[in-house]
Amino acid sequence: MSNTKSIFKVAKRATEKVSICFDTDLAEAYQVETSKARGGRLSDSTDAIEKKYKTKIKNASVEFTFQALSRSEWRKLRLEHAPRDGVKDDSATGVNVDTFFNALIEQSCISPSLSSEEWSTLLDDTLSQAQWDKLAYAAQRLNTFTSDVPF
Repeated sequence: MSNTKSIFKVAKRATEKVSICFDTDLAEAYQVETSKARGGRLSDSTDAIEKKYKTKIKNASVEFTFQALSRSEWRKLRLEHAPRDGVKDDSATGVNVDTFFNALIEQSCISPSLSSEEWSTLLDDTLSQAQWDKLAYAAQRLNTFTSDVPF
């Protein structure tokens, strides 16, 4: 039993890092060049292309670190963003889809540290839908899926 208690004391909730490149032209140029190289239309290898873009993309990107919420935090968040009556998407997901996912991203993200105002601007005005989906999916996955150990 004492081993169990010591395990509980050092227990860590799951984390995941998600990188978003905010220079979409740069990211697209990298994707086009690697796609062409894989198709045999360029002499540069994909390794050379990666080397060419790696530092530029890293400098134009922000890495977001997410951590799963505790069960009580998760339940509280879901209650704070309860589904609205008569809204089909809310009924299907069990939450207010217009407010829950932004709150989940903000609450699950442990780095970078942003103010509520900065989060609002980032999530509603800065990110594309695809970039927002990437963050929302990471936060949702950490809080609703489990990592099973195969032994």
